[in-house]
This record gives sequence, structure tokens and C-alpha cells, in this order.
Amino acid sequence: MKKQLTVLFIFTMISLLGASAASATKLVGEPNLAVLVDGRKVKFGNAKPYMENGRVMVPIRNVAEKLGAKVTWNATTRTAGFTLADRSVDIQVGADKVYVNGEAKAIDAKAIEKNGSVYVPLRFVSLGLGVPLEWDQVGNWAWIGEKKIPTMEEAGIKAVPIGPYEKIFKGEPILLWDSNDEVYSTISIFTIDQLPIRNGNRIYYDIWPVAYGNQVFLRARTSKELMSIYYLSSLFKSKFRGPMNYFLEHNQDGTKMLAYRVAFIDDEFMIKLNQIEYIGLSLYDKSASIIKNPFK
Repeated sequence: MKKQLTVLFIFTMISLLGASAASATKLVGEPNLAVLVDGRKVKFGNAKPYMENGRVMVPIRNVAEKLGAKVTWNATTRTAGFTLADRSVDIQVGADKVYVNGEAKAIDAKAIEKNGSVYVPLRFVSLGLGVPLEWDQVGNWAWIGEKKIPTMEEAGIKAVPIGPYEKIFKGEPILLWDSNDEVYSTISIFTIDQLPIRNGNRIYYDIWPVAYGNQVFLRARTSKELMSIYYLSSLFKSKFRGPMNYFLEHNQDGTKMLAYRVAFIDDEFMIKLNQIEYIGLSLYDKSASIIKNPFK
């Protein structure tokens, strides 16, 4: 473990120094809007939540069903009904009121029908369904219910034999070492939709592309300042990337915003984001951890 951390520390310091010549230009790009129920992202399909006039509008069926509510739809009156625990809730498309157990309550925007889904303002979740709601300005996330972050096991991420994936680790054999300075025998592969995840005291919240002038970077929200990543592809040797100190931000909630180069001047050629097949996370776990690149 000490050997692994020492070498990775050296790589990280090189990456940090590479930011010293940066200008005052800011990174441009925001994380995707997401809704989480009990720490897990809600899958919306083609009907996505969106921001309008400072309000987050969400397809309520997806959220309600994730919470375990029974959902009904009256096509004649265009009214959606929800039953959750001791609450019976009705909301009509075009109305700015919601009826909770028969009592009218005002909401800050009208319910609308869009792309076959009923959208309501995010506030409806707490007002109508009586579930805790917290808006995460930093992450562009809405936390609904219990704010907990699952481990890989709890998120359903299973380790598989690393053999078929060893060939894309070419060029940086250190990336195949586990926390005991032994070669990984397993690998955990997951998607960005399965974030956030917890591994011990390390939390990886989100990752998204940003622009810095004409360069492309990856931005990540984590619990630690020195969490490194690496890029894997059949097109090039694996590339280690440490976080760039110039772009480090400390958020009020204790999380960190890190930035990583995609292309680097010392690479054999300037790689592009869509050429990366997997983004590896240096979590120092018993299994290698990689995310399928969602930005291809």
C-alpha cells in the first residue's frame, strides 16, 4: 500500500504543478440536474426533470413510484392521484393547487403535461407527499427522503474477474495494484447513474465534462482533495490524472470540486474525451473501480 500511494502521490504532484501556468479563465460546465430518493438516482427515461424560472420541475410519477406511492391517472379530468402511507393526494394538470387528504394547498407553479408525463414543481414532493426534501445547489441535485450514500455493495455493484479487462490497463501497471500492493484480481464496473457511492471514508458524488478555453476537462465532486482518476481505452496506453490544484474548490458542505485534464502535453497524442472507454477511480479498494464513459 505504501509503495502504491508513494508512486501515485508523485504522479499527482506532477499533475498539480501542471496547473501553475493557468490563467484566470474559469471552468465552464454544470453537473446534470438529478433527483435522488434515499440516496439513489431516479431513472426518468425520456421525460427528464428541468429548471424553469428558478424552479425545478419533475415528472412526478417516477418520483412517486420510487417512494413506493400508488399512482393513478384520470384521463377525463387530467388528474394524477397518489397514495402514500396516510396521505391521499390529487393534482390536476393546469392547477396551482394540490389536494392533500381533501385539503387544498397552493404550489408555486402549475402542474403541466409534457411528453406524456405530468410535471410538478419540486416543492410538491414535500408539500403533497410529506417526504423530506433538500435542494443541493452545489451538485444540482434534489435529495428526497433519507440522505444516505450507498456502498458499492448496497448499490448493486458487483466485482467480476479482472482478466478480460487487464489489456486496457496497459502502460501504467501501478493502476492494477490493490491496497496490499498485490495485483487486483477483480474489478467493479458501474455507470454514472449509480453515483454517488461510498467506499470507507471516501465518497464519489458526480463527474461531468467542463471547458477551459478550448480544452476539455473532467470536473468531479468528492469527499477528498487528492482523489485521482485514470483513463482506459483500447486506443492508447492508460493515463493517470491527478487533480489540478488551481481548480480545487472547497464547498460549504465539506465536499470538494476537483478538475482533471483529458489531454496532456506529455501524452503520445492528444486524446479526446470520446476516445476514453472507462474512467478509473483511485479508491484504494480490494477491487479496481471503473465507470463506463458516459460522454462518448
